[in-house]
Amino acid sequence: MTIHRDTFIMLIVFLIYVGGDIYTARIAHQKLDKLIKDNEEWTAAAYFKNARAEVRIDSLKVETEALAKTVIYLDSCQQAKTIKQDKAERRGKFVGGLLKALFPGL
Repeated sequence: MTIHRDTFIMLIVFLIYVGGDIYTARIAHQKLDKLIKDNEEWTAAAYFKNARAEVRIDSLKVETEALAKTVIYLDSCQQAKTIKQDKAERRGKFVGGLLKALFPGL
């Protein structure tokens, strides 16, 4: 069996084409593997950042709730103080008016 020169050249060109295609596929596969690895690292980093942010948000919610309770308590103390002062003032006016009525010359 004899191989024609043109057939042999076509076979060589075909083998070079297939080799180039395999090389190109291997390079593309390596790039995809690197991209997948980078994306996994970024995803893991984003997950941990998200978890830390959620913990910080929870602690801020607790701090905000404590601050709100403190403000409400201080406001109620101030309100109670104002009510006591108003009562004392009214009582003083009442007692003063009573004394004036009983002893007009004072």
